[in-house]
Amino acid sequence: MLFTVSLFLPSFYIESSDNVNPWSPSFIVLILGWFSAIGGYAGTAWYANLLIVPSWLFITKKSVLSLVFSITGFCLSLTFVFYDKLITNEAGTYSIIAERKLGYYLWVSSFVVVIITNLVELKKKKNVAQHRV
Repeated sequence: MLFTVSLFLPSFYIESSDNVNPWSPSFIVLILGWFSAIGGYAGTAWYANLLIVPSWLFITKKSVLSLVFSITGFCLSLTFVFYDKLITNEAGTYSIIAERKLGYYLWVSSFVVVIITNLVELKKKKNVAQHRV
């Protein structure tokens, strides 16, 4: 749910003199972020999106694998705070990241929730296994 809500909020603002609205809704960043990801820098955080879906899919059946995906995705999502610029157009122009917004923080939080859910699932499985013995 956090992931979905984050898609409708701004994830960051960039410094821009030629753009009246210097941010995109997070769903646009999700759809077009692969372009920035290819360019590296802050775009590297976009790859976390490729890990969250399998982490959701494996929560109940393969909690350890899901945990690995979610922790790796979480770490990738945090890389965004270490950069001050990203590619913002097809010409490869970089723009300064002025501010991270609520959409970004909810996106990161969605990984935290999946990590916690995985830990709870693993704990449940451990308890069930102990009661069978």
